[in-house]
Amino acid sequence: MSQQKRTTIRDVAARAEVSISTVSRYLADPASVQPFLAYRIKDAIKELEYVPNTFARNLRRGSSMAVGVVVPNLEFFFGKSCRAISDYFYNQNYVTFICESDNEAQKEQFFIQQLIEQQVAGIIVATCGYNTIFLQQIHQKYKNLVMLDRGENIGCDIVTENHEENAFRLTQFVLANNQCDSLELLLGKEAGVNTRLCIKGVERALAQATDRPKPRVYIHYGCRREDLLAEVVQQVHHRLDKGRPVFLGFEPDFVEQTVIIMNRLDAGM
Repeated sequence: MSQQKRTTIRDVAARAEVSISTVSRYLADPASVQPFLAYRIKDAIKELEYVPNTFARNLRRGSSMAVGVVVPNLEFFFGKSCRAISDYFYNQNYVTFICESDNEAQKEQFFIQQLIEQQVAGIIVATCGYNTIFLQQIHQKYKNLVMLDRGENIGCDIVTENHEENAFRLTQFVLANNQCDSLELLLGKEAGVNTRLCIKGVERALAQATDRPKPRVYIHYGCRREDLLAEVVQQVHHRLDKGRPVFLGFEPDFVEQTVIIMNRLDAGM
């Protein structure tokens, strides 16, 4: 059984009685073609069931109508960020490729290289923190790189907040306004960049608090997983008789879930 010949841009041009370049301009921007020619081209495309060769167009143009996002996970902050990024680019008629690196340097490198080979128009990266040299080398050749919520010195644009300073100020506030016996730090992955920055901010605040007794500090990793967070809260709840704890959750979701779990425990559920 012979395969049906694929309709080409040349076939569309012949049916519409226009040049190939006119069809190409129409595909890139219909408004750039005179209305009566645009109508004929549109009609020819429909009749011939023509599907543009997007890959070939990307090769000629040097980029695609797509962007790539590489994040360490799709939970909490990054999940919401990816949704917002995808919604924004959807309104710009772009496709968003979202890649989850699991905080693994090799996986992050693979995704970035593949996205570049696919000639995406830009890449947004929340790096794992172990690819600084690799990203610097990439940025020398690929300029449409943006760092999300990271402070590595790559040389590209950065969209971030100061996690260390936020943790420092939060801890200062707690120490000044709460008579607590322990600080329970609710953090993400142990190897995460922001995790290290938050701990650094807490340690700096404690080091400067020389005029008052310092509370014990308990560091709890993996709190992005609700089951692990619930286990942490239960452990703290069981030792309430040993002193007053204060939870420091460095993401709104941590705080919200902690309150829900504590209310359940207090209610005996």
